[in-house]
Amino acid sequence: MKGGHCQITLTFDPLCFTSWLRPAVALYASAGQPITNFLTRPLDKGTQVYAEKGMTSNAIWARLTNHLKAYGMYTGQSVHSTRRGSMIHQKEQMQATVSEVAQAAMCSEKNAEYYTDVHRPTRRKPLSA
Repeated sequence: MKGGHCQITLTFDPLCFTSWLRPAVALYASAGQPITNFLTRPLDKGTQVYAEKGMTSNAIWARLTNHLKAYGMYTGQSVHSTRRGSMIHQKEQMQATVSEVAQAAMCSEKNAEYYTDVHRPTRRKPLSA
């Protein structure tokens, strides 16, 4: 891994919606910002209050990038590479069907097939020596 080093210990299955939903709901409520119409929401510009709208892919990318940069782990990842890796993991390691992967990712089966094709080339940045 380029950048910083860290050790991650999972205490639950992060792919399992029911593992993290209850703690997330409690955390939002205790912070005075209960979940209403959207599970994930962006912050209003210049405030610490969540906007009452859904997250855009740009907002998700920015949030992911900020967390990776804060820990010295950012190497140019994108939301699409994260999404593709998750979908390939579900198909290859968890033995999910393309239909199940598509349903979990809320996309068409055609898109799921495209994302989970491990032989499809990707653009990679060469690692610096």
